[in-house]
Amino acid sequence: MKRLLPHPLSELLPPLGPEQFAALKDAIAHNKGLLKPVVLFDGKILDGRHRAIACYELGLPVRTIEFDPAWGSPAFFVYQNSLNREMTVSQKAAAAVEVADALAAEAESRSRSNLKKGSRPGNISVPQGESRDLAGSLWRVSGRYVSEAKAIREHDAKLYSAVRLGAVTIAQAKREIHRNKKRKALAKPAAAPSAQAWETWDIIAGDCLKVMPTMPRRHARLIFADPPYNQSIDYGDGEKADARSESEYLDECAQWMAECFELLAPDGTMCVLISDEYAAHYAIMLGEIGFHRRSWIKWYESFGVNCNNNFNRCSRHVFYCVKDEQNFVFNPDAFNRQSDRQVKYGDKRANPKGKIWDNVWGINPPIPRLVDNAPERMPDFRTQLPLALLKPIVEGFSDPGDVVLDPFSGSGTTVAAAKLLGRKGIGIEKNAARAEQSRQRLASV
Repeated sequence: MKRLLPHPLSELLPPLGPEQFAALKDAIAHNKGLLKPVVLFDGKILDGRHRAIACYELGLPVRTIEFDPAWGSPAFFVYQNSLNREMTVSQKAAAAVEVADALAAEAESRSRSNLKKGSRPGNISVPQGESRDLAGSLWRVSGRYVSEAKAIREHDAKLYSAVRLGAVTIAQAKREIHRNKKRKALAKPAAAPSAQAWETWDIIAGDCLKVMPTMPRRHARLIFADPPYNQSIDYGDGEKADARSESEYLDECAQWMAECFELLAPDGTMCVLISDEYAAHYAIMLGEIGFHRRSWIKWYESFGVNCNNNFNRCSRHVFYCVKDEQNFVFNPDAFNRQSDRQVKYGDKRANPKGKIWDNVWGINPPIPRLVDNAPERMPDFRTQLPLALLKPIVEGFSDPGDVVLDPFSGSGTTVAAAKLLGRKGIGIEKNAARAEQSRQRLASV
């Protein structure tokens, strides 16, 4: 049995999935042949390529008829015969891209041949600039969505093919294209030889309110601040140093926040970690200074302070703020994880690349507080933060070669994360002895 070849127009639509094809094949076998003939155009299959394949596999004859020009546009005919197809919205948008091109090509061909435009819907004639919106309207998807599908086709043929097959959505494909662009952009400075005149990190001993005014303005791409909490915690200068009046404490907070704003690059990011007592104050103060808060994150530490007459304390607040709400660094791969659809439910609709973290951190993936016997734990630093928290922050909100500043450096975790990720980390630590300890840590990172 000589097999008929598919016409290019028949491939405007994606192939049937395995389950759909199996159901079609079973129906043809049950009927002992085709109820609907295969339509040929220029000797090739215009409509019914899956029916023909099923017949070949079943050893049944392929009943055919020729396309009648009176039926109008061949491309529109293919569309009309797709209305009963099960396709996702993304697949419909991709199909609309193909139909739009075909309709535009037909219109251009008719124009060149000086043929009259038909009046019937099946003989549709479309100006080239309008074909995309028309094709989108056929499946009730917007012209913008069709344009996004076309952009995916232009950027990544494999991703576009996955969209057509229903393996990924347009939104997932767009995110992956963005990630691939970022990967390429990040690979260039990472692969380039190091030619910086400055060291890769520095720990400055001193009060941040005195040190920061001496630093270059608008220079840091990322600032991470884990300030004193005013809860009588000994940061090296005794508990009394962290037990001031609320007004005195908040006045000092306003000063270092304002200074950070001046040091931050125009497209820079600042993250501030704080406990419950002053979270509401911080939220207001950061906005008054000029920061735009993109997210109010809760870090679940998996264990915390046990309370006898209140709920146990096992989380802290992370204020994720930017200087310009339209222009900032955000590298989504730093915050990527497998979704429940992938792990728990095996849902085929799940993006195989995973999903961005939720605004509660520390559950999936876990980011626990450092226990005493943790490999990275340093002695005498009660409030040492884990690299598991700082590395995604540094990687996600800055690029290789950027300056990352921590005005309350403590054990130097922010600077360590910056050094590991190819940034220049600068820490400011008020206690000279602890500054030296963190330098020793950084020397071995």
